[in-house]
Amino acid sequence: MSDFERLFGLQLLAIIAVAVIAAAAALAVRHQRPWTRFRLAPAATCLTLGSGLAIAIATLTPRGDATSPGRIELMPLHTLRFYRFVHFYPGARDDLLFYLIGNIALFVPLGFFLYLAVRRRFALVVLACGLTSVGVEILQLPIWSRSTDVDDVLTNGLGGLLGATAAVVLLAGSRQSAHPDENRALCEPRL
Repeated sequence: MSDFERLFGLQLLAIIAVAVIAAAAALAVRHQRPWTRFRLAPAATCLTLGSGLAIAIATLTPRGDATSPGRIELMPLHTLRFYRFVHFYPGARDDLLFYLIGNIALFVPLGFFLYLAVRRRFALVVLACGLTSVGVEILQLPIWSRSTDVDDVLTNGLGGLLGATAAVVLLAGSRQSAHPDENRALCEPRL
């Protein structure tokens, strides 16, 4: 087993443990009233914290297969273009899909649960996800094998946006299903 496989397996186990603990905490506090000062939904707040910790585990631990230090890439879309247009090795397109899907999917839960926790200010939630990604990239600077890349901020921000959008849609759908008579009355023609 390579160093990469061993470290990736440990990261995955840690992320699963965090998800289980966050879910258990969310279940334990699901009937509590919103926390007073900021009016945060307790269960969604537990899941938001779990998402943030999972992001930290996935992004702030060294890679086991590193042969060189990371790099800094501040030119927008440079890394995405590199993966898109590199054809000299097999699997380049798979690397692009893995990069895109991984970076986007990593921040979807954060955007989703953060919006559910605060239940307002969509733009602020998306901004918080973007700033979290910027913070991760800055914290990666001294970590051997980790790169600081503006494309990561763009793709992570897109993930936060998609997660927050999904939460808005979920809440809108739950409001409509909670009041079916009102919705039917709005749709019926007036005589």
